[in-house]
Amino acid sequence: MGTRPGEQARRPQRPGRSRMRRMPGTDLWHLTHRVRHDWQGSYHLAPDEGTETVPDPGPAHWRSFAANLVADPYNPRTPPRSRPPHKSVAAAAQAGPRWRQPRPDVPAGRTDVATIATGRGPRRAWRYLPPEHRAEDGPYPDEVDAEWFARRVALADRRPVRWHVEVGLDEWVNVQPNRHLRDVLTARGYPLTYAEFAGGHDRLCRHDRLGDALTGLLR
Repeated sequence: MGTRPGEQARRPQRPGRSRMRRMPGTDLWHLTHRVRHDWQGSYHLAPDEGTETVPDPGPAHWRSFAANLVADPYNPRTPPRSRPPHKSVAAAAQAGPRWRQPRPDVPAGRTDVATIATGRGPRRAWRYLPPEHRAEDGPYPDEVDAEWFARRVALADRRPVRWHVEVGLDEWVNVQPNRHLRDVLTARGYPLTYAEFAGGHDRLCRHDRLGDALTGLLR
């Protein structure tokens, strides 16, 4: 079984749509999806022997095969990941950019995690810190969750902050909250850039999109 590219595949009520099909008379398995010319995402493979003729083996079965996730052994492209299960990359011809690939001549930045107080308790936010970062040089970009943040922005005093908001079109539960956050920020008079990309809630997409986000924030 191959996990289907795109956020649609991870909807818990439709796991069977990720199942590959055997080509008759061979040991080849296949799965085809129509995507946009600039789409990209990461995926796993999971052996699922003995149930290929069963329409839907049920939730318990789908949970059990998650322990068998592996990268595609015939795909050399894998996103950086510190621990298993490792993934493979599927990308259309015009997907990118590839700026996230390390370059030996460019100093590396780092990320840290900050805690933000909210009415529902503390929330975590991830911050990118450029090389030779100094706290007194801030502010620096934060990554936050749109779903809870829009209301806080609407009620808080306006601050001298620039925003970049974006969402993957395959993030089926996140598209509308991010559009709402964009509208709230615009109504409050904040400068911002906004983008919707062909991809899902995927670390691969976040890494490749970060360059555009920083360009929008710092220009």
